[in-house]
Amino acid sequence: CLGCYSCVEIGKCIQEEDDFAAILEKMRQAEGIVVGSPVYISSATPQIMSLLSRATFVAIWNKRFFTGKVGGPITVARRAGHNLAFSQLLLWFFVNGITVPGSTYWNVGLAGTAGAHDADQDEEGMQTVENFANNLGHVISRRLRIGDDLIEFQDNGRRFRQFDPVAVYLSLDLPQPDTDR
Repeated sequence: CLGCYSCVEIGKCIQEEDDFAAILEKMRQAEGIVVGSPVYISSATPQIMSLLSRATFVAIWNKRFFTGKVGGPITVARRAGHNLAFSQLLLWFFVNGITVPGSTYWNVGLAGTAGAHDADQDEEGMQTVENFANNLGHVISRRLRIGDDLIEFQDNGRRFRQFDPVAVYLSLDLPQPDTDR
């Protein structure tokens, strides 16, 4: 991000010498976003952080279009630094209003001894990510089922969308409460 604020006026980033616009459009259209990164010196890669910074700036100035999506981070490291990189990515989801489902542990994996690309050998890490993916799919499917039950409101000139709890309750086909008691 150059901080030029052109995205405020034209709704997109004016930098065109890379593939950012195509990636951002896919992120904008997606119901769910998962961001994965290897851990370099206790941080997500600079390329990922650049993408996320630019995407946030465009999204925030254009009706916060990430708000209400579902997603989460995954990090992989050789030995250490997971927590810092995972937190760094997790905060991106939070600042963009993205719902992050949980798992059985943090979505981190171990790999890379002597440069190996072997994260798939980390059974606990793979199970954690599988649980996260299942929870992500569950939240997205619920969101799609009740997506028409969103209500819009304004607060201090900012527009928000949130679930209408009554409509959501009715759409879930739950037993009606016994009102005679």
